[in-house]
Amino acid sequence: MEPHRQYRRPVGRAVVALRTLPPATATLLALMGVTFVLERLASGSSSGNTLIGFGASLRPYFIDGQYWRLVMPMFLHLSLAHLALNLVGLYLFGPLLERADGCGRFALVFLGGGIAGSLASMLFSRQLGAGASGSILGVCVALVLIRYRRPEMLPADAQAACGSQLVAGIGLTLAFGWMVPGIDNWAHLGGLAAGAAVGALLKPPTPASDLTVRVDHSLLAALAVVCFSGIAALNYYPRWQRVLALEAEGNRLLAARQLEAAKLQFEHAEQIEPADSRPHLQLSSIYIGLGQERQAREECEWALAGVYLESSPPTSKCSRTRDLGVVGCLTYVFGFARSSKPSVLANSC
Repeated sequence: MEPHRQYRRPVGRAVVALRTLPPATATLLALMGVTFVLERLASGSSSGNTLIGFGASLRPYFIDGQYWRLVMPMFLHLSLAHLALNLVGLYLFGPLLERADGCGRFALVFLGGGIAGSLASMLFSRQLGAGASGSILGVCVALVLIRYRRPEMLPADAQAACGSQLVAGIGLTLAFGWMVPGIDNWAHLGGLAAGAAVGALLKPPTPASDLTVRVDHSLLAALAVVCFSGIAALNYYPRWQRVLALEAEGNRLLAARQLEAAKLQFEHAEQIEPADSRPHLQLSSIYIGLGQERQAREECEWALAGVYLESSPPTSKCSRTRDLGVVGCLTYVFGFARSSKPSVLANSC
């Protein structure tokens, strides 16, 4: 019986830790997990087409009016390792901020960091973006502000980790992002800026009752934004699948040298999703084959104005993803946890 008891103890501690998570953190963890499962069921989380259909950040689509792409990337992940890393980061830092600032304020910091990260990524990068590290870094910088402005709001054992150690971890994360290809540091910087701004501007809670879970304006605003974005993504996905089907049929007809029939397919795809550069490119080549140089030039200009890495896997070197986005922070926190008393993890998580 003793081996069974030893086996059950860590499992039981993990279950207890999950049950004691604050509600907003637990909800975000669940949303990320469910979204990843849906990605895998669709056609794979590493597929660029799947990520676009689920709402990954990509500038031409955002400019075309799909503003919900500011929100959805923070719930999308490229691989199980990418998901696990961000889940651990949220599990470590989320409860600390939520217990210190309350459910609604934490939700606004997390959401603000993710939105600013997506916006910065689309402004300064031409690649597909997905991941929650911008949001998590926003949470981290908000914790740093609390550590130096209102240290009494944090557990005594966690104050050291949320001070110079966390600042150094954020710096290491940014340095790692600039040195290693494939990491979207623009999203990290946007998340940090938004986390600092929201954390500084929000009025801190004063009475203990202000930290209880209740339906306040900040929580309602965060819920409304997430729900609207999720509904928009659900409505968009069938439309995107229709575009992909038309493109596949157009490519098949093009390979068979049926130019007129292929042209109709790509024109239909172009009408459904003008932001997708691939129908424009294919139409340009078709018009060249048909001797229509003016139309070919117009389609080529459309395509070049919005050509992005859409067909290549987002894990390639030239794609800026947010994988390993919180490595530096986690390294410092894990080091702090190992060097501290056993009670520290319970307090911080």
